[in-house]
Amino acid sequence: MPPSAEEIDRLWKLYDEAENYIAEISSLWVGLDTTAINQLRYAGRHLLNALSGKTSITPEEEFRRAEAHAKRALFDALDSGIIYCLRRVEIFKDDYRKIEITCPGYDRIIASAREAKHLLDKARTEFDSRHEYYEEARTHYRKLKEICDTLDDARPEQNKRLRNHNLLLFLSWATLFFTVASVVLGAMALR
Repeated sequence: MPPSAEEIDRLWKLYDEAENYIAEISSLWVGLDTTAINQLRYAGRHLLNALSGKTSITPEEEFRRAEAHAKRALFDALDSGIIYCLRRVEIFKDDYRKIEITCPGYDRIIASAREAKHLLDKARTEFDSRHEYYEEARTHYRKLKEICDTLDDARPEQNKRLRNHNLLLFLSWATLFFTVASVVLGAMALR
């Protein structure tokens, strides 16, 4: 029995959404889209098998596999985007580890990043059903994209604070050095 119009429409929407996310994440960093593209290729192959009938399994099963691969492509695109955004959050934390971070809502930002990381960990332990997490991954990815924008907006102020911190640190060390040097030179002059 061929797939219904509703099933075809559902697959079309999944495929289209996966393609859109792949295009978006491919603009973030070269190579982020590779696994998702491969999943769409597999989806296309199963769909062609279903349509041509040149398969050892039923066309219905081929169509079901095409849908599963489209979901997986969508998840893999989101997964790559989430990993990229989590890395940017870590870079931000590392860049400003020596000073207080004054970014608005920073505690919520870290909590959201932790939740997204937890989702990826959960999906990895249940590897065969990763495509089931694409709905949740979509929400986390969008949230993390906004977080990265917020952190980027906070960088100029954090850079000012870091420069002030570094200047004070330099002045403290310079004062200590000159104090020690004065004491040593004074002691040598008294000899």
